[in-house]
Amino acid sequence: MNIYNSTCPNNTISLINYTWPGIQGYNESGITYQYRYKTDFQKWAMSQYPSLPFLLCGAQGSTNFIKYASESKSCEQRNMTDCGVDIEFCINKNETCPITSFNITTNLTITTNINSSSYALSLIRVDVDTPCANTNLTNYYKSIPPDSHLYDLSQDECYDLDTSYQKVNTIYDTVYFTINNALDFQKINPLNNRSLYFTNYPYWNKSCNGLLFKKAINMRAVIDNLSENSNANHVNVIVYLLLINYIIPAIPFIFRKVEQLRLKHFIKFDYFFRIIFFIIFLTYSSLIIRDCDQIINDSLAIIQAQCVNEQITNLYYLLEQIQKLLNLNIVALAITLGTSFIEGVLLFCLLTERIYHRAQRFFQRRKETKKLQNFQALNQSSDAPQQEVIK
Repeated sequence: MNIYNSTCPNNTISLINYTWPGIQGYNESGITYQYRYKTDFQKWAMSQYPSLPFLLCGAQGSTNFIKYASESKSCEQRNMTDCGVDIEFCINKNETCPITSFNITTNLTITTNINSSSYALSLIRVDVDTPCANTNLTNYYKSIPPDSHLYDLSQDECYDLDTSYQKVNTIYDTVYFTINNALDFQKINPLNNRSLYFTNYPYWNKSCNGLLFKKAINMRAVIDNLSENSNANHVNVIVYLLLINYIIPAIPFIFRKVEQLRLKHFIKFDYFFRIIFFIIFLTYSSLIIRDCDQIINDSLAIIQAQCVNEQITNLYYLLEQIQKLLNLNIVALAITLGTSFIEGVLLFCLLTERIYHRAQRFFQRRKETKKLQNFQALNQSSDAPQQEVIK
């Protein structure tokens, strides 16, 4: 890792890549700001030397942490070098151990550290404040809002901050946009500043490599799937309530002059939609309960195996929230099943009563028909002798 004036040397990459979101064209106080697409800013500076911008460049290691942690083999079994003491971090034998922290001195030089009890650097970011846990979001100031014409403003979405980031240094926005040739890109508040942050891979107990690590990696996908199913179920419930409680009951009044629309038809529609939405609700609720159960079991397994240390609080918080969601869905499902059971019993009683009355009418008609047939047979038998006498 080192600093350079213009371009990064071969086999290295720029370690600072902040994506400015772009701006809508507008005019304010006689100043015209042109429409611009999002742009990558790569230059940085020290507050003591604002006119000496530089690029921070470094070489990436060839080791994929996720790939090797997904298997339970040790570094020795892989014929690799272990750069950790309390932790395990495997690298190829022809590589040096990765940098775990760095600093930029006042004379524009880089000091790096390699600590065997820490993981390698994972991310270097430029942000207004403590970076968001979501790497796609920027943590804008709350007290000093950014230019409202920027695209993709995320200051109201960044609720979860990643406190593992360490600050390197800070410069004012005027300096930052100047060194990146973007001073006219947006309205700049002279009080705003930005900082350079870095963070390491989180601690992971090497005894948890393999299945538990795969569970931890897969948990993000399960949480995303849980969120999608929950949102879809909310939409389903809202549509159900609107349709059953307002739209269908209002149809007879809206079309009251149309003779073909009968009450019995709406009753059929009502029960049909109730069944459809109940099946959809039951499906989504089952998926939500399944995902909650998987997250809870995997989180407990990771906690009990002591796979993480400082992230343990986040896992407990996640467990608490998932347990609340699970309980809520179980209660909602129980209420829905209970209500549907009662409706089913009432419908069964109504159908049974209807079938009973139809059966009564059927047997009554059959009895009357039989009486009529007997009466006709009796009349025919009483008329036969008189016909013979006439002959």
